[in-house]
Amino acid sequence: MHIITQIFSKGFFTKWRLALIVVFVIGGAARLYSVQLNIRQHGDVALYTATAESLVSRHDFLIDPDTTQPYFYSLKDKGGRFLEHNPLWPLMGAVLVYLGIGSYTALKILSVVSGILFLPLIYAYAKRLGGEQVAAFVFVLSSLSFALIDYSGNGSFYNFEAGLYVVFLWLLLHLEEGRTPIWLGVVMGLGWLLNQQTLTMFFTYVVYVFFIHTRFSPKQSFSLIAPSFLTMFALFFPWGMHNAAMFGSFFYTIDTTNFWQKLGMKEIIDANNIIHYPITTQSYIQLFKSMITFWFPHNLYFINRKLFVLAPFSYIFAWFFAVEVFFKESLEKAKKFLPILLLLFFHICISAPWPIAKFRYLIPMLPFVFLLGGLFISEYVRPLWRRWSYGACIAFTIAFSVLTYLGVPSHTYYYEGVPTEDIYGKQGEKDFYN
Repeated sequence: MHIITQIFSKGFFTKWRLALIVVFVIGGAARLYSVQLNIRQHGDVALYTATAESLVSRHDFLIDPDTTQPYFYSLKDKGGRFLEHNPLWPLMGAVLVYLGIGSYTALKILSVVSGILFLPLIYAYAKRLGGEQVAAFVFVLSSLSFALIDYSGNGSFYNFEAGLYVVFLWLLLHLEEGRTPIWLGVVMGLGWLLNQQTLTMFFTYVVYVFFIHTRFSPKQSFSLIAPSFLTMFALFFPWGMHNAAMFGSFFYTIDTTNFWQKLGMKEIIDANNIIHYPITTQSYIQLFKSMITFWFPHNLYFINRKLFVLAPFSYIFAWFFAVEVFFKESLEKAKKFLPILLLLFFHICISAPWPIAKFRYLIPMLPFVFLLGGLFISEYVRPLWRRWSYGACIAFTIAFSVLTYLGVPSHTYYYEGVPTEDIYGKQGEKDFYN
């Protein structure tokens, strides 16, 4: 009731608030339009649509009934190829499919709702950290960024993942209150069921609690981490048991086969049509060497180059802010900002050692780059230059978004490749539609 009274009170609708409402309408409309533009299923989205259909029709996670192709387990024994990624997104989509909605449309509904709801969520969190000016800055950039717009309409879960990150960071601000550790476990568990990449939340949580929040107090740290971990593990446990029964490993993921494929290791297909790799101690040495000497530095360069294009100037300011927090500010002042930096650090550490750091891995990071850039401008740029700094970040982000939108005939951005080359040195989105 108080919120409604406040909204209709005199003076609430100031000019900048009205401007934010206009931006929200534009951002929301653009996201709804992106649903229409995304007419073809990309990457893992196709796997999730097949899974959602199978969940409704067969009550299992089948994605391909073909049993004739060689694979990493016996397709003939299993009855086809089954989902090897985590199940939360297709499970959510299956609810809508059960109601009679097409599977791809169902996932696009989920992604567009996630993309629109994310905007007030990031605004509220940014306001808590940096005040209304920073919140407005992050809100405008997040609303009008073409990457975030397109990923709201293509059926992928990356805006939803970013939303989980915001909720996680918000809960960390209230760590000592009531059942917050349990709720943190719920968020981390849902993240784990969504995508392995979200384990960055757990790593962030452990480092933050032990080294920053409790300052090396094992007993206090354990009292906070234990209930969170148990809750997180309890949520993942049914899927882990499914993996163990289906694939023989509680933590099974098909993604690890990418390592051996990218190393150029020769496949061996046995009599049961199962693919094996002749893995030896030397194989692991070669794997570690490739990670350190090529994949990680190459992917790190790619991530930095792309984030600069996605967040012109904001990305530079974000780096400046990280330096200020780590090397200049007191722990007490930096405490509320460190979880964001840790989250981004672990997100990169999980993404970069893979053979290919794909563009979509950057989407959950982007709003937090905007946030860190805004915090630097608010905290360290002199008032005379502050408005110009905000304006330059917004203007260039919009300009790059418009140029990218116009540069791709399909006006979509899943594989990017515009305005700079993709991770393969090609024009990914253009090549996909040609």
